[in-house]
Amino acid sequence: MESLQKPLILFIEDNPSFLKIVRLKLESSGYRVISAENGLTGFNLAKAKKPDLIICDLLLPQMDGHKICRFLKYDKNYRNIPFIVLTSRDMHKDRDLAKHCGADEFLVKTVSHDILIKTIEKLI
Repeated sequence: MESLQKPLILFIEDNPSFLKIVRLKLESSGYRVISAENGLTGFNLAKAKKPDLIICDLLLPQMDGHKICRFLKYDKNYRNIPFIVLTSRDMHKDRDLAKHCGADEFLVKTVSHDILIKTIEKLI
């Protein structure tokens, strides 16, 4: 029954080690996870799979996280998908631009697993 399915998270991250670690943490918390290692693939997966939530790095090959967020948030078919920026860049201009593009949350990669999960639970 589809209504009992676990929420689907799309994680867009170009660092394979970090992607694997976060993916395992998300799956152990009960989420289904699909992933992409570049922005263009992630953008296309978001449109094809319409996940329940997207977690996205900013600095990605082929399409950056700000652009992915902006394209999805300005499309009526995808604007309601919660979008979390998860990045190593903790600069005010990145945070401000993410908010301007429509990101629902901005987290730094050093954030604890518990805070990430609480943020996801709040948005889904």
